[in-house]
Amino acid sequence: MYTAALDALLTKLKASGALNTSVGGQWYVDIAHEDYTFPYGLLVHNSGARRRIATDIKLGDEFWAVQVIGIDQDANAILGDAIRAALDEATLTTTGYTWGVYRCDENTPLHNVEISAGQAVWFDGGLYRLRLSA
Repeated sequence: MYTAALDALLTKLKASGALNTSVGGQWYVDIAHEDYTFPYGLLVHNSGARRRIATDIKLGDEFWAVQVIGIDQDANAILGDAIRAALDEATLTTTGYTWGVYRCDENTPLHNVEISAGQAVWFDGGLYRLRLSA
């Protein structure tokens, strides 16, 4: 699901030099490409968050889970912090649109782990509400 808000979100993440370099410029939407290497960034549109967060929902709000995925737990935690530093209370702009960015702590899947091909794969990041303001 590509939207103007997503374009602004990707632009902001790529502008965070150390974060973007750490994931090798690999930002995927909804699913990683088959040629990915660890670590990489994954953005997933989360329409379910609109149902879970019952207060203060406005027309134009978009919800995106922004995560870094890798095999080093400590490195992932640092990159998760870098995502939060880049996005928390940020303002995103594209031609004709401006959004405020708010982290939804109560619905944020942080520090999750899965086992893939016999190894632990760590997820860190957050769920963000992008609120259209102009």
